[in-house]
Amino acid sequence: MWPYNQVRNKCAIPIVNKPAVRHTAEALIRLGFEQIVAVVGERKESIYHALGDLPQVAFADQSGSGTAAAALSGLKAVEGEGPVLVAHGDVLCAEEDLRALVNGFAEAQADAACLTAFPQGEETGQWMSVLDHNGVVEGVLAHRRGPKSARLAGVYVFAQQAFSYLRRNPGILKTVPVGGMPPYEAEIAQSVHMMSEEGRKVQAVEATHFCFDLDKPWHILRASHGVAKYLFERLVQEQPTVGKGAEIHDSADIRGRVVLAEGARIGPRVVLEGDVYVGPDSTVTDGAIVRSLWLGRGCRVFSYCQVGDGVVGDHCVLGHGAEFDGVLFDGVCLYHYCEMAGVLGSKVDVGAATVCGTLRFDDGAAEIMVKGRKERVHGANCAFIGDYSRTGVNTIIMPGVRVGCYSCLGPGAIIYEDVPDRTLLLAKQELITKPWGPERYGW
Repeated sequence: MWPYNQVRNKCAIPIVNKPAVRHTAEALIRLGFEQIVAVVGERKESIYHALGDLPQVAFADQSGSGTAAAALSGLKAVEGEGPVLVAHGDVLCAEEDLRALVNGFAEAQADAACLTAFPQGEETGQWMSVLDHNGVVEGVLAHRRGPKSARLAGVYVFAQQAFSYLRRNPGILKTVPVGGMPPYEAEIAQSVHMMSEEGRKVQAVEATHFCFDLDKPWHILRASHGVAKYLFERLVQEQPTVGKGAEIHDSADIRGRVVLAEGARIGPRVVLEGDVYVGPDSTVTDGAIVRSLWLGRGCRVFSYCQVGDGVVGDHCVLGHGAEFDGVLFDGVCLYHYCEMAGVLGSKVDVGAATVCGTLRFDDGAAEIMVKGRKERVHGANCAFIGDYSRTGVNTIIMPGVRVGCYSCLGPGAIIYEDVPDRTLLLAKQELITKPWGPERYGW
Protein backbone atom coordinates (compact mmCIF):
# COMPACT_ATOMS: atom_id res chain seq x y z
CA MET A 1 0.00 0.00 0.00
CA TRP A 2 3.06 2.30 -0.11
CA PRO A 3 3.13 5.28 0.03
CA TYR A 4 -0.21 5.67 1.85
CA ASN A 5 0.70 3.44 4.82
CA GLN A 6 3.70 5.57 5.82
CA VAL A 7 1.76 8.05 7.97
CA ARG A 8 -1.16 5.80 8.96
CA ASN A 9 -2.18 2.18 9.36
CA LYS A 10 -3.72 1.09 6.06
CA CYS A 11 -7.01 0.41 7.87
CA ALA A 12 -7.16 4.17 8.51
CA ILE A 13 -6.83 5.12 4.84
CA PRO A 14 -9.69 7.52 4.05
CA ILE A 15 -12.39 6.09 1.82
CA VAL A 16 -14.94 8.78 0.94
CA ASN A 17 -13.54 11.07 3.65
CA LYS A 18 -13.73 8.53 6.45
CA PRO A 19 -11.16 5.95 7.67
CA ALA A 20 -11.92 2.54 6.18
CA VAL A 21 -12.17 0.86 9.59
CA ARG A 22 -14.60 3.57 10.74
CA HIS A 23 -17.04 2.59 7.98
CA THR A 24 -17.12 -0.97 9.37
CA ALA A 25 -17.39 0.08 13.01
CA GLU A 26 -20.29 2.45 12.35
CA ALA A 27 -22.10 -0.18 10.26
CA LEU A 28 -21.80 -2.69 13.12
CA ILE A 29 -23.09 -0.14 15.62
CA ARG A 30 -26.13 0.54 13.40
CA LEU A 31 -26.71 -3.23 13.30
CA GLY A 32 -26.91 -3.30 17.11
CA PHE A 33 -23.42 -4.41 18.15
CA GLU A 34 -22.68 -2.92 21.57
CA GLN A 35 -19.16 -4.28 22.11
CA ILE A 36 -16.42 -3.83 19.51
CA VAL A 37 -12.72 -4.55 19.99
CA ALA A 38 -10.17 -3.08 17.58
CA VAL A 39 -7.00 -5.17 17.52
CA VAL A 40 -4.10 -2.84 16.76
CA GLY A 41 -0.45 -3.14 15.84
CA GLU A 42 1.72 -1.02 13.58
CA ARG A 43 0.89 2.71 13.52
CA LYS A 44 -1.87 2.07 16.05
CA GLU A 45 -2.25 5.81 16.76
CA SER A 46 -4.14 6.28 13.49
CA ILE A 47 -6.64 3.58 14.55
CA TYR A 48 -7.11 5.20 17.96
CA HIS A 49 -7.80 8.48 16.17
CA ALA A 50 -10.26 6.82 13.78
CA LEU A 51 -12.31 5.00 16.44
CA GLY A 52 -11.44 6.49 19.82
CA ASP A 53 -14.57 8.65 20.12
CA LEU A 54 -16.95 5.68 19.72
CA PRO A 55 -18.01 4.48 23.20
CA GLN A 56 -18.71 0.97 21.88
CA VAL A 57 -15.05 0.47 20.86
CA ALA A 58 -12.25 -0.90 23.05
CA PHE A 59 -8.69 -1.64 21.93
CA ALA A 60 -6.37 -4.62 22.24
CA ASP A 61 -2.76 -5.06 21.14
CA GLN A 62 -2.07 -7.94 18.78
CA SER A 63 0.21 -10.74 19.92
CA GLY A 64 1.46 -13.19 17.31
CA SER A 65 1.41 -12.97 13.52
CA GLY A 66 -1.57 -13.43 11.23
CA THR A 67 -5.33 -12.90 11.28
CA ALA A 68 -6.07 -15.86 13.56
CA ALA A 69 -3.61 -14.51 16.14
CA ALA A 70 -5.25 -11.08 15.84
CA ALA A 71 -8.70 -12.60 16.39
CA LEU A 72 -7.49 -14.42 19.51
CA SER A 73 -6.04 -11.17 20.85
CA GLY A 74 -9.44 -9.54 20.40
CA LEU A 75 -11.37 -12.43 21.95
CA LYS A 76 -9.50 -11.93 25.24
CA ALA A 77 -11.15 -8.52 25.55
CA VAL A 78 -14.68 -9.68 24.68
CA GLU A 79 -17.16 -10.23 27.50
CA GLY A 80 -19.97 -12.79 27.37
CA GLU A 81 -20.38 -16.22 25.78
CA GLY A 82 -22.27 -15.52 22.57
CA PRO A 83 -21.06 -15.73 18.99
CA VAL A 84 -18.48 -13.19 17.81
CA LEU A 85 -18.15 -11.40 14.47
CA VAL A 86 -14.57 -11.00 13.21
CA ALA A 87 -13.80 -8.52 10.40
CA HIS A 88 -10.53 -7.55 8.76
CA GLY A 89 -9.99 -3.83 9.34
CA ASP A 90 -8.89 -3.20 5.75
CA VAL A 91 -12.05 -4.70 4.21
CA LEU A 92 -15.10 -2.64 3.25
CA CYS A 93 -18.49 -4.37 2.98
CA ALA A 94 -22.02 -3.03 2.69
CA GLU A 95 -24.10 -2.89 5.85
CA GLU A 96 -26.74 -5.05 4.15
CA ASP A 97 -24.17 -7.83 3.56
CA LEU A 98 -22.99 -7.73 7.18
CA ARG A 99 -26.61 -8.13 8.25
CA ALA A 100 -27.07 -11.02 5.83
CA LEU A 101 -23.99 -12.77 7.28
CA VAL A 102 -25.27 -12.49 10.85
CA ASN A 103 -28.76 -13.68 9.84
CA GLY A 104 -27.37 -16.52 7.71
CA PHE A 105 -25.29 -17.76 10.62
CA ALA A 106 -28.30 -17.76 12.95
CA GLU A 107 -30.73 -19.34 10.49
CA ALA A 108 -28.34 -22.15 9.55
CA GLN A 109 -27.53 -22.86 13.22
CA ALA A 110 -23.92 -23.14 12.08
CA ASP A 111 -20.67 -23.32 14.04
CA ALA A 112 -19.34 -20.46 11.91
CA ALA A 113 -20.18 -18.39 8.86
CA CYS A 114 -18.07 -16.52 6.34
CA LEU A 115 -18.85 -13.77 3.87
CA THR A 116 -17.79 -14.60 0.31
CA ALA A 117 -17.36 -12.53 -2.85
CA PHE A 118 -16.16 -13.04 -6.40
CA PRO A 119 -12.81 -11.54 -7.43
CA GLN A 120 -12.53 -8.82 -10.05
CA GLY A 121 -10.00 -8.30 -12.82
CA GLU A 122 -6.38 -8.70 -11.82
CA GLU A 123 -7.30 -10.06 -8.40
CA THR A 124 -8.33 -13.45 -9.78
CA GLY A 125 -6.14 -16.14 -8.26
CA GLN A 126 -4.75 -13.96 -5.48
CA TRP A 127 -7.37 -14.80 -2.85
CA MET A 128 -8.46 -17.63 -0.56
CA SER A 129 -10.98 -19.54 -2.67
CA VAL A 130 -14.01 -21.03 -0.94
CA LEU A 131 -15.17 -24.48 -1.99
CA ASP A 132 -18.81 -24.73 -1.00
CA HIS A 133 -21.84 -26.87 -1.73
CA ASN A 134 -25.29 -25.32 -1.39
CA GLY A 135 -23.96 -22.63 0.90
CA VAL A 136 -21.92 -24.91 3.16
CA VAL A 137 -18.13 -24.56 3.10
CA GLU A 138 -16.31 -27.75 2.08
CA GLY A 139 -12.81 -26.29 2.15
CA VAL A 140 -10.55 -23.33 1.46
CA LEU A 141 -7.76 -23.23 -1.13
CA ALA A 142 -5.26 -20.38 -1.52
CA HIS A 143 -4.28 -19.09 -4.99
CA ARG A 144 -6.55 -21.55 -6.70
CA ARG A 145 -5.67 -22.38 -10.28
CA GLY A 146 -8.40 -22.99 -12.82
CA PRO A 147 -12.03 -21.90 -12.67
CA LYS A 148 -13.07 -18.69 -10.96
CA SER A 149 -14.57 -19.34 -7.53
CA ALA A 150 -15.81 -17.27 -4.61
CA ARG A 151 -13.20 -15.98 -2.18
CA LEU A 152 -13.19 -15.33 1.53
CA ALA A 153 -14.13 -11.69 1.97
CA GLY A 154 -12.55 -11.26 5.39
CA VAL A 155 -15.68 -11.19 7.60
CA TYR A 156 -16.71 -14.15 9.79
CA VAL A 157 -19.02 -15.16 12.61
CA PHE A 158 -17.78 -17.76 15.10
CA ALA A 159 -19.78 -19.57 17.75
CA GLN A 160 -18.04 -20.29 21.05
CA GLN A 161 -17.30 -23.88 20.00
CA ALA A 162 -15.34 -22.57 17.01
CA PHE A 163 -12.82 -20.59 19.06
CA SER A 164 -10.69 -23.70 19.62
CA TYR A 165 -9.95 -23.84 15.87
CA LEU A 166 -8.38 -20.39 16.07
CA ARG A 167 -6.19 -21.61 18.96
CA ARG A 168 -5.26 -24.83 17.11
CA ASN A 169 -4.17 -22.96 13.99
CA PRO A 170 -0.78 -24.40 12.88
CA GLY A 171 0.63 -20.97 12.09
CA ILE A 172 0.90 -21.56 8.36
CA LEU A 173 -1.69 -22.01 5.60
CA LYS A 174 -1.60 -25.65 4.52
CA THR A 175 -4.26 -25.51 1.80
CA VAL A 176 -2.01 -24.32 -1.03
CA PRO A 177 -1.38 -25.84 -4.47
CA VAL A 178 1.86 -27.64 -5.32
CA GLY A 179 4.59 -25.02 -5.50
CA GLY A 180 2.64 -22.56 -3.37
CA MET A 181 4.65 -20.55 -0.83
CA PRO A 182 2.52 -19.53 2.16
CA PRO A 183 4.09 -17.12 4.69
CA TYR A 184 4.51 -18.31 8.25
CA GLU A 185 1.53 -16.67 9.92
CA ALA A 186 -1.71 -17.93 11.42
CA GLU A 187 -4.52 -17.27 8.92
CA ILE A 188 -8.22 -17.50 9.78
CA ALA A 189 -8.67 -19.24 6.41
CA GLN A 190 -6.74 -22.26 7.75
CA SER A 191 -8.98 -22.43 10.83
CA VAL A 192 -12.09 -22.33 8.61
CA HIS A 193 -10.69 -25.15 6.48
CA MET A 194 -9.95 -27.23 9.59
CA MET A 195 -13.55 -26.79 10.74
CA SER A 196 -14.94 -28.02 7.43
CA GLU A 197 -12.51 -30.97 7.40
CA GLU A 198 -13.68 -32.07 10.83
CA GLY A 199 -17.36 -31.87 9.98
CA ARG A 200 -18.21 -28.55 11.60
CA LYS A 201 -20.87 -26.58 9.74
CA VAL A 202 -19.52 -23.38 8.22
CA GLN A 203 -22.14 -21.36 6.33
CA ALA A 204 -21.09 -19.37 3.25
CA VAL A 205 -23.02 -16.13 2.65
CA GLU A 206 -22.32 -14.32 -0.63
CA ALA A 207 -22.00 -10.52 -0.63
CA THR A 208 -24.54 -9.02 -3.02
CA HIS A 209 -23.49 -5.33 -2.78
CA PHE A 210 -19.73 -4.77 -2.65
CA CYS A 211 -16.58 -5.98 -0.98
CA PHE A 212 -13.28 -4.09 -1.27
CA ASP A 213 -9.97 -5.21 0.22
CA LEU A 214 -7.38 -2.44 0.57
CA ASP A 215 -4.04 -4.00 -0.30
CA LYS A 216 -2.58 -1.86 -3.10
CA PRO A 217 -2.79 1.82 -4.08
CA TRP A 218 -5.16 1.30 -7.00
CA HIS A 219 -7.60 -0.44 -4.65
CA ILE A 220 -8.19 3.00 -3.12
CA LEU A 221 -9.61 4.14 -6.47
CA ARG A 222 -11.95 1.19 -6.80
CA ALA A 223 -13.13 1.29 -3.18
CA SER A 224 -13.65 5.05 -3.14
CA HIS A 225 -15.74 5.10 -6.30
CA GLY A 226 -17.77 2.04 -5.24
CA VAL A 227 -18.48 3.28 -1.71
CA ALA A 228 -19.31 6.81 -2.97
CA LYS A 229 -21.88 5.36 -5.37
CA TYR A 230 -23.39 3.26 -2.55
CA LEU A 231 -23.54 6.21 -0.12
CA PHE A 232 -25.04 8.52 -2.73
CA GLU A 233 -27.95 6.13 -3.28
CA ARG A 234 -28.55 6.07 0.47
CA LEU A 235 -28.45 9.86 0.68
CA VAL A 236 -30.99 10.22 -2.13
CA GLN A 237 -33.38 7.98 -0.22
CA GLU A 238 -32.79 9.29 3.30
CA GLN A 239 -32.37 13.09 3.21
CA PRO A 240 -33.48 16.21 1.30
CA THR A 241 -31.68 16.94 -1.93
CA VAL A 242 -30.84 20.49 -0.83
CA GLY A 243 -29.70 21.01 2.77
CA LYS A 244 -30.26 24.01 5.02
CA GLY A 245 -28.70 27.18 3.62
CA ALA A 246 -27.59 25.50 0.38
CA GLU A 247 -28.23 27.16 -2.98
CA ILE A 248 -27.97 26.62 -6.73
CA HIS A 249 -27.48 29.57 -9.10
CA ASP A 250 -30.07 29.94 -11.85
CA SER A 251 -27.39 29.80 -14.57
CA ALA A 252 -26.02 26.40 -13.47
CA ASP A 253 -26.50 23.59 -15.99
CA ILE A 254 -27.71 20.52 -14.06
CA ARG A 255 -27.70 17.29 -16.08
CA GLY A 256 -27.84 14.66 -13.34
CA ARG A 257 -28.74 14.08 -9.70
CA VAL A 258 -27.35 16.51 -7.12
CA VAL A 259 -27.30 16.38 -3.31
CA LEU A 260 -26.18 19.51 -1.48
CA ALA A 261 -25.23 19.37 2.20
CA GLU A 262 -25.81 22.25 4.61
CA GLY A 263 -24.22 25.49 3.41
CA ALA A 264 -23.12 24.09 0.03
CA ARG A 265 -23.34 26.35 -3.01
CA ILE A 266 -23.45 25.84 -6.79
CA GLY A 267 -22.45 29.10 -8.49
CA PRO A 268 -22.88 30.65 -11.94
CA ARG A 269 -22.15 28.84 -15.23
CA VAL A 270 -21.35 25.55 -13.50
CA VAL A 271 -22.01 22.31 -15.41
CA LEU A 272 -22.92 19.22 -13.35
CA GLU A 273 -23.31 15.77 -14.94
CA GLY A 274 -23.96 12.39 -13.30
CA ASP A 275 -24.33 11.98 -9.53
CA VAL A 276 -22.81 14.88 -7.59
CA TYR A 277 -22.62 15.29 -3.81
CA VAL A 278 -21.37 18.63 -2.48
CA GLY A 279 -20.35 18.53 1.18
CA PRO A 280 -21.04 21.05 3.93
CA ASP A 281 -19.84 24.60 3.19
CA SER A 282 -18.25 23.58 -0.13
CA THR A 283 -18.61 25.68 -3.28
CA VAL A 284 -18.58 24.86 -6.99
CA THR A 285 -18.50 28.13 -8.91
CA ASP A 286 -17.44 30.15 -11.96
CA GLY A 287 -17.92 27.70 -14.79
CA ALA A 288 -16.48 24.56 -13.19
CA ILE A 289 -17.32 21.37 -15.09
CA VAL A 290 -18.07 18.34 -12.92
CA ARG A 291 -18.87 14.79 -14.01
CA SER A 292 -19.73 12.47 -11.10
CA LEU A 293 -18.19 13.79 -7.90
CA TRP A 294 -18.22 13.26 -4.16
CA LEU A 295 -16.96 16.52 -2.63
CA GLY A 296 -15.97 16.77 1.02
CA ARG A 297 -16.41 19.57 3.54
CA GLY A 298 -15.16 23.12 2.98
CA CYS A 299 -13.82 22.60 -0.57
CA ARG A 300 -13.49 25.16 -3.36
CA VAL A 301 -13.97 24.13 -7.00
CA PHE A 302 -13.90 27.10 -9.35
CA SER A 303 -12.81 28.91 -12.54
CA TYR A 304 -13.43 26.42 -15.30
CA CYS A 305 -11.64 23.48 -13.72
CA GLN A 306 -12.80 20.02 -14.78
CA VAL A 307 -13.40 17.11 -12.41
CA GLY A 308 -14.50 13.71 -13.67
CA ASP A 309 -15.35 10.65 -11.57
CA GLY A 310 -13.71 12.09 -8.47
CA VAL A 311 -13.81 11.54 -4.71
CA VAL A 312 -12.43 14.66 -3.04
CA GLY A 313 -11.51 15.01 0.64
CA ASP A 314 -12.19 17.90 3.00
CA HIS A 315 -10.78 21.39 2.44
CA CYS A 316 -9.40 20.76 -1.04
CA VAL A 317 -8.91 23.39 -3.76
CA LEU A 318 -9.36 22.78 -7.50
CA GLY A 319 -8.85 26.02 -9.35
CA HIS A 320 -8.45 27.68 -12.73
CA GLY A 321 -8.02 25.20 -15.57
CA ALA A 322 -7.15 22.24 -13.32
CA GLU A 323 -8.26 18.80 -14.52
CA PHE A 324 -8.58 15.82 -12.20
CA ASP A 325 -9.89 12.26 -12.06
CA GLY A 326 -9.46 9.96 -9.07
CA VAL A 327 -9.16 10.42 -5.30
CA LEU A 328 -7.88 13.33 -3.23
CA PHE A 329 -7.29 13.01 0.51
CA ASP A 330 -7.87 16.08 2.69
CA GLY A 331 -6.26 19.47 2.05
CA VAL A 332 -4.99 18.83 -1.51
CA CYS A 333 -4.43 21.87 -3.75
CA LEU A 334 -4.57 21.90 -7.55
CA TYR A 335 -4.67 25.66 -7.99
CA HIS A 336 -4.37 26.02 -11.75
CA TYR A 337 -3.39 24.54 -15.10
CA CYS A 338 -2.60 20.93 -14.26
CA GLU A 339 -3.83 17.52 -15.40
CA MET A 340 -3.79 14.79 -12.77
CA ALA A 341 -5.30 11.33 -12.42
CA GLY A 342 -4.81 8.92 -9.54
CA VAL A 343 -4.59 9.13 -5.75
CA LEU A 344 -3.09 12.16 -3.99
CA GLY A 345 -2.40 11.94 -0.26
CA SER A 346 -3.11 14.56 2.39
CA LYS A 347 -1.90 18.15 1.82
CA VAL A 348 -0.31 17.41 -1.56
CA ASP A 349 0.39 20.62 -3.49
CA VAL A 350 0.43 20.27 -7.30
CA GLY A 351 2.33 22.95 -9.20
CA ALA A 352 1.04 24.67 -12.33
CA ALA A 353 1.33 22.67 -15.57
CA THR A 354 2.04 19.40 -13.73
CA VAL A 355 0.82 16.54 -15.90
CA CYS A 356 0.21 12.85 -15.23
CA GLY A 357 0.47 10.58 -18.26
CA THR A 358 -2.25 7.94 -18.06
CA LEU A 359 -1.37 5.95 -21.21
CA ARG A 360 1.86 4.23 -22.17
CA PHE A 361 3.14 4.78 -25.69
CA ASP A 362 2.18 1.17 -26.54
CA ASP A 363 -1.25 1.55 -24.85
CA GLY A 364 -0.35 -1.29 -22.48
CA ALA A 365 -0.94 -1.44 -18.75
CA ALA A 366 1.67 0.10 -16.48
CA GLU A 367 3.94 -2.31 -14.63
CA ILE A 368 4.29 -1.70 -10.91
CA MET A 369 6.62 -3.59 -8.59
CA VAL A 370 4.85 -4.85 -5.47
CA LYS A 371 7.19 -6.59 -3.02
CA GLY A 372 9.55 -7.44 -5.86
CA ARG A 373 6.80 -8.82 -8.13
CA LYS A 374 5.64 -7.13 -11.31
CA GLU A 375 1.93 -6.43 -11.53
CA ARG A 376 0.24 -5.16 -14.69
CA VAL A 377 -3.16 -3.61 -14.06
CA HIS A 378 -5.03 -0.86 -15.88
CA GLY A 379 -5.96 0.79 -12.60
CA ALA A 380 -2.25 1.40 -11.99
CA ASN A 381 -1.81 3.68 -15.01
CA CYS A 382 -2.48 6.69 -12.78
CA ALA A 383 -0.07 8.57 -10.50
CA PHE A 384 0.09 7.83 -6.78
CA ILE A 385 1.52 10.66 -4.67
CA GLY A 386 2.14 10.22 -0.95
CA ASP A 387 1.08 12.55 1.84
CA TYR A 388 2.72 15.96 2.36
CA SER A 389 4.49 16.00 -1.01
CA ARG A 390 4.52 18.58 -3.78
CA THR A 391 5.44 19.17 -7.40
CA GLY A 392 7.05 22.15 -9.10
CA VAL A 393 5.95 23.91 -12.27
CA ASN A 394 5.74 21.70 -15.37
CA THR A 395 6.53 18.38 -13.68
CA ILE A 396 5.62 15.37 -15.84
CA ILE A 397 4.74 12.07 -14.14
CA MET A 398 4.71 8.88 -16.20
CA PRO A 399 1.94 6.23 -15.87
CA GLY A 400 2.09 4.09 -12.75
CA VAL A 401 4.68 6.17 -10.88
CA ARG A 402 4.46 6.32 -7.09
CA VAL A 403 5.89 9.25 -5.15
CA GLY A 404 6.71 8.78 -1.48
CA CYS A 405 5.64 10.92 1.48
CA TYR A 406 7.42 14.18 2.34
CA SER A 407 8.93 14.42 -1.15
CA CYS A 408 9.31 17.22 -3.70
CA LEU A 409 9.46 16.92 -7.49
CA GLY A 410 11.30 19.87 -9.01
CA PRO A 411 10.16 22.06 -11.91
CA GLY A 412 10.52 20.59 -15.38
CA ALA A 413 11.39 17.11 -14.11
CA ILE A 414 10.14 14.04 -15.99
CA ILE A 415 9.48 11.23 -13.51
CA TYR A 416 9.85 7.73 -14.96
CA GLU A 417 10.46 5.73 -11.76
CA ASP A 418 9.12 5.63 -8.22
CA VAL A 419 10.44 8.35 -5.92
CA PRO A 420 11.30 7.27 -2.34
CA ASP A 421 9.94 8.94 0.79
CA ARG A 422 11.70 12.13 1.94
CA THR A 423 13.34 12.85 -1.41
CA LEU A 424 13.99 16.08 -3.30
CA LEU A 425 14.24 15.39 -7.03
CA LEU A 426 15.58 18.15 -9.30
CA ALA A 427 16.13 18.18 -13.06
CA LYS A 428 19.71 18.91 -14.14
CA GLN A 429 19.86 21.33 -17.04
CA GLU A 430 22.77 22.14 -19.35
CA LEU A 431 22.73 25.63 -20.86
CA ILE A 432 24.68 26.71 -23.95
CA THR A 433 25.51 30.43 -24.19
CA LYS A 434 26.55 32.07 -27.50
CA PRO A 435 26.74 35.66 -28.76
CA TRP A 436 23.63 36.79 -30.60
CA GLY A 437 22.09 39.92 -32.04
CA PRO A 438 21.03 41.71 -35.26
CA GLU A 439 24.29 40.97 -37.03
CA ARG A 440 23.88 37.22 -36.50
CA TYR A 441 20.14 37.15 -37.07
CA GLY A 442 20.67 38.31 -40.62
CA TRP A 443 20.25 42.07 -40.86
